[in-house]
Amino acid sequence: MASVHTRKDRVGRVTSYQVKWRLGGARTGPWQTERFDDETSANMFRDAVNDNAQQWPPGWVKGRGQIDQASGDEAQYVFRAFALECIANRTGVEERYRADCVRDLETYVFPTFANCDVRSTEHFSSKTVRAWVNQMAQTKVWRGSKHKLMSPKTIKNLHGLLSSILQEAVQAEPPLRARNPCELTRLPRIDDDGAEDGDDGGEPEPEPRSGGPAFRGDHGRNRRNAPRPVQEVAMAAESPSTPPTGPVMAVSAPDGRPAELVLAGEIGAHALRELEELLRAPPLREATEWLVDMSRVTRFDLACAYALLRAVTLRPESAALTIRGARRAVQRTLRDAGLGTVAVIEEQ
Repeated sequence: MASVHTRKDRVGRVTSYQVKWRLGGARTGPWQTERFDDETSANMFRDAVNDNAQQWPPGWVKGRGQIDQASGDEAQYVFRAFALECIANRTGVEERYRADCVRDLETYVFPTFANCDVRSTEHFSSKTVRAWVNQMAQTKVWRGSKHKLMSPKTIKNLHGLLSSILQEAVQAEPPLRARNPCELTRLPRIDDDGAEDGDDGGEPEPEPRSGGPAFRGDHGRNRRNAPRPVQEVAMAAESPSTPPTGPVMAVSAPDGRPAELVLAGEIGAHALRELEELLRAPPLREATEWLVDMSRVTRFDLACAYALLRAVTLRPESAALTIRGARRAVQRTLRDAGLGTVAVIEEQ
């Protein structure tokens, strides 16, 4: 049951009233809180939570209050409505994929973020996303007859789903957000060949992005994860050494042949902006056939897979896409994003 707790300063004066409860009422449910300046408002909110089966009251946005559900200008920015619209409007994906996304949102994402404002840097920040990831890491799910902690693979996929929706808010016209807070999240790390259920997991290395040439990611050369030019990619492909940590991205348009995008290393959420810029570059934008070489990619984030899907399908005329050399774990990520329906994915 929700309850009201007084918050006091060092001298014992009451400064605010906090309503606290476990989401859904279960003993293992995550703690939820909301702060009020007066006790009357806190008591009213507590009663609303209790009347709503220990869930956030419909239309309530944490830290902001009640949003009129009938107000189109505001209701469209509530995360639940925004996310469901994003999934419904995605092109080039199967209906089963939409249903799976909605199921995962309802089960794992909406209990925390449903009533949040997609525009808010308080509701969606690196801090709130990290707290949610940590909450997922402590969540137990049924796997067959066993009740186990959620696997890093599942956490990565859920994080990718959240990231793809917030990225659409960043790319909205006009933009609803300045940046995607998921870019700064460090996910549980798992080895490529040892991931449960065959997924590759990952741990994005967050770093700020800076400007650079349009067709080659060659800025930030002194950074540990700095991109390298296409000539170095080719040299690395001929060497038996370990693939680059990455990200490495380059595009070329040979005469009489499909435009070629070469990717290598770890293409994580932190590389999303650079990848999107590259996908909008004239050599790809003007080509009707794309060849994406992923033979040196060690990890490909789900949000980046969605970016590739959008770049291919959201054109006046869709490009013929061939993806070559992707390892199995990367292929699974590509298919999870729906690229299997619009691209030829060649085996490694």
